[in-house]
Amino acid sequence: MVTTRADWQTAAKIKKDLYSDFRTDFAAHPVTKQLIKLTDEQSVRRSLRNIILTMPTERLFNPTFGCSIYRMLFEPISEQTSEAIKDTILNTVNNFEPRAKIITVDVVPDY
Repeated sequence: MVTTRADWQTAAKIKKDLYSDFRTDFAAHPVTKQLIKLTDEQSVRRSLRNIILTMPTERLFNPTFGCSIYRMLFEPISEQTSEAIKDTILNTVNNFEPRAKIITVDVVPDY
């Protein structure tokens, strides 16, 4: 196989997506009529959002999937509640999203 300078330039222009997902509403692109694809950071962000907003037992064949943050919705505002929310988010993301690396989770009680 012979490669030319033009081949290398073309290959350099092609971007490989590290991660990709489809939108949850399966929206189609208005021009191409193909499913809209979320890539890389968008894909991981959407996945994190879906995981945190899904209650455990909401998925029929995976009852442990999700985050129990809804249980803390009407808890009193305190440092203990903030720590519980933080721990819940950390554990959930570590369990269900291996693509995300958590640097920090800041939960600030707003009295």
